Amino acid sequence: MRIELLASPGCPHAAAAKEIVADCLATLGIDEPIVERVGRYPSPTVLVDGVDVMRLGRATPTGDACRLDLPTRERVLNALRVARGRSLMHTTVRLLAHGRPVTLTELADAVGADAVDLANAPAGYDIEYDDEHRIVGWGLTLIPTPHNFIVDGRRLYTWCAADTLLFPPIIGKPARIESRCPATDTVISLTVDPQAGVTDLSPATAMISIPDSRDLDATRVRTTCCNSGRFFANAEVTADWLASYPTGTVLPVADAYPRLRPLGDWLVG
Repeated sequence: MRIELLASPGCPHAAAAKEIVADCLATLGIDEPIVERVGRYPSPTVLVDGVDVMRLGRATPTGDACRLDLPTRERVLNALRVARGRSLMHTTVRLLAHGRPVTLTELADAVGADAVDLANAPAGYDIEYDDEHRIVGWGLTLIPTPHNFIVDGRRLYTWCAADTLLFPPIIGKPARIESRCPATDTVISLTVDPQAGVTDLSPATAMISIPDSRDLDATRVRTTCCNSGRFFANAEVTADWLASYPTGTVLPVADAYPRLRPLGDWLVG
């Protein structure tokens, strides 16, 4: 996790903003430094993993000016919780890539925490557990789905088609993907490499469907988003999907990876 405080020289609000951030870090038990930068910035600005805590999902203002939307404790806490939850998820994906369940103790040790709270983590309500309450699925899963994700010879699975493109950069290894088109039963296969992107795509006409993020329900991520993300053999057979999800997107698989890569980089943190 990267926490930054940007301020213009002599900003009268910078010290108070730093105090808020430090207090929020202490409240959540997060031991991370606050990187302070002084220069021509909208001041003060607090960034968590490059995201402006006061403008989530929007571009950070530019230029040296006093901000009217000063960082608040509520917004900083929320941004830190989101970043911590994201860190827990991608750490779990890396551990699941070894092909075995992940205990909560193992996850806590991996992120350097005494314990982990998954209730507010991304897709936390959809996490799959076994009878021993070990994590067996969180985006990447040990439980079969339509999307085979083969890494280091281990056959794993993902919740949705887009996950197959996002997870290789997170685990830092290439993966072989196999999935069947729901319209034609054609097997779509490809290799996804963190550096080279998509290679060995068959058929070359394959498409991927990406649901509209506005349809996402955070308490039912798989039902409202993941389950409808599929691979298709060609553009012609996506008509029924687009009729069911008119605000969704269908892209050639080869074009989808560079479109999704920034999201993957953000998940890697």
